[in-house]
Amino acid sequence: MIGQANRRRILEWFLAHPGGTNRECSKALGISETAVGRHVKKIRLLWPVDSAPGGTRPNPERSTMNEVSSTSDQRTVNNVMRHGYRVLSDEEKASMQQIKDNGLVLHEIFTALGGSRELSIAKTKLEEAVMWAVKHITA
Repeated sequence: MIGQANRRRILEWFLAHPGGTNRECSKALGISETAVGRHVKKIRLLWPVDSAPGGTRPNPERSTMNEVSSTSDQRTVNNVMRHGYRVLSDEEKASMQQIKDNGLVLHEIFTALGGSRELSIAKTKLEEAVMWAVKHITA
């Protein structure tokens, strides 16, 4: 998907440009600064880093498993509100992943349009729609 490809490009850019900023990455890759920031947050969750002069480096003292895939049967470990889940079928997992991937694509399209109150509301409603669709599958 586009989001995963962009995340990979952003990660590779930062590995090649230690100490680079989100703004510099955004200009170099032609991705909005907001989208770069969102991807950087997800990259940090997946690959914790320790700030160091001149760039970043992996921090071996921090766990690299800070998040659990939403399609994993282990997804209760990081959820404060829902105490139990039923095991999803492979078809349900695929549907949930498709909804989230397509929601992210549309969110990135909205982000590329710029910024306004209307777009902010559209993004919030899109996030809500994805949440309710996923809740339908996982309920």
